[in-house]
Amino acid sequence: MACERFLRSTIACWMLAGSFSFRISYGQDIWFSPRSGPEGATDYYGLFESGAPWQRAASHVKAFGLSIQLETDASDEQLKKVIDGLRDRHIALMLDMLPLSGPVTRSDKHCGGNVEGYSAPLQSLWVAKRFKALGGDVVYYAMDEPLWFGHFFNGANACHSSVEALIADIGKKVDDIRSQYPAAEIGDVEPMGVINSGLSDLEKWLDAFQAATGKPLSFLCLDMDWTAQWQSQVVAVAQLLKRKGVHLQVIYNASDREKSDKEWTSHALANAKALQAVVKPDVAVIESWNNYPKRVLPETDPTTMTGLIYQYLATRGAR
Repeated sequence: MACERFLRSTIACWMLAGSFSFRISYGQDIWFSPRSGPEGATDYYGLFESGAPWQRAASHVKAFGLSIQLETDASDEQLKKVIDGLRDRHIALMLDMLPLSGPVTRSDKHCGGNVEGYSAPLQSLWVAKRFKALGGDVVYYAMDEPLWFGHFFNGANACHSSVEALIADIGKKVDDIRSQYPAAEIGDVEPMGVINSGLSDLEKWLDAFQAATGKPLSFLCLDMDWTAQWQSQVVAVAQLLKRKGVHLQVIYNASDREKSDKEWTSHALANAKALQAVVKPDVAVIESWNNYPKRVLPETDPTTMTGLIYQYLATRGAR
């Protein structure tokens, strides 16, 4: 009865008795995606070692994102290490997805050749089958800027496809993924440039995706231009997504202009604080595809990627 008098809650009694446990929620999820590969963090695979020094940061990370390069180029042994390391930490697996159909070879000069977001038509299915064979439970997919590169992009080999054509193509890839992972949630990463002319195209995109796939996007993740006047745009996007029932994510990062790990992480933290003062997204994505930081560990070093998570948690009083 002492437990009842102290906490006045049956649930709290269960907690004290050890009947179950849960991760405290601070109102916002954290997803993590450090740069991998030959030019990525030198200690990347150390994240997945038993006892790796990012226990506190890891306890707050809900999902871990892999790049398409890692998904296709890493060995089975390397991917198995990632899969098992995340499972041991109860962190969900997210895969990068190139959702638009382009030439089989990236050097092809036809529409979509060597353009971000495009891949061979069956790549998504091949990757899904590979991870399933390795025992990976893929919870999330993040499409790589299909609206921007498929519709707005003006560079070499641009396709300038209609929203309808893009969604028809993407719908086939979503079906391929769901043949392997029926419960996988599909989201989209887009740069702020997709709303430079207003929200109409983005709203059309959200509606078309839901109509074609039967479900709304799980999330829209904003790739920020921190040098622009982004404040009013982010607020407008947040309001639109709330009406559509789509979660807002924001990538907290710096740029390629920084000259050291310390400079990159300090700028990324400042950008995160600036955005949180305007809008609090559903998910904070700690990510880098830049030259820095060169290391991900340990979390006690403020110049590493896990150190950035640790500092960000402190700004929320959640460390």
